[in-house]
Amino acid sequence: MLHFGTTLSTAAGIVVATAAGPATAGRAASCLVMPEPGDSVLLCTAGPDTYVLSVLARSVPSALTITPADCGELVVSADVVRLAAGRELQAAAPSIAIHTRAVRVVADVATLLGRLMTVAGKRLRTTVETQETAADTQSSKVGTRISIVDGNDVLQAAAVSQRIAGSLTSYAGVTVLTAATDIRLDAQRVSVG
Repeated sequence: MLHFGTTLSTAAGIVVATAAGPATAGRAASCLVMPEPGDSVLLCTAGPDTYVLSVLARSVPSALTITPADCGELVVSADVVRLAAGRELQAAAPSIAIHTRAVRVVADVATLLGRLMTVAGKRLRTTVETQETAADTQSSKVGTRISIVDGNDVLQAAAVSQRIAGSLTSYAGVTVLTAATDIRLDAQRVSVG
């Protein structure tokens, strides 16, 4: 039998007010919206069991919670799934996994915050107009490094230390070394010319 009711409480099960008096109701599997106190609901009573089939109206505007009746998985399957939010879209979970062949994010401003960021792949390509990096400590370990600078390459540091296992070769049209006090060469043999 179909009839209408009003949700009284959801603290310990769903308690609804009906024409026959208060009753405890379950939630039908097709009713994905969790009723809130004050909601007008459509009920179905079959013998001793009463189920909430749907939430018809909400007296007080509040967040709409969609959850399966058995609190299991909620799967949305379609050729195209779109999420549209007028102001903000939030996702909160202990873990979020995305499995896809391609991901594209287009945004005017993008911010990533975290204690650890890990990127693993066969190739990482970054193309920007201006790249700025600020870090207390920056470490890099590579097998082979090739750096091509079309313009000026400027290094400003308190001290620079280089340790080369093999040879250090430098080619330039003009080389200028300027020191405030000393220029020191320490080697078994120094050849000039």
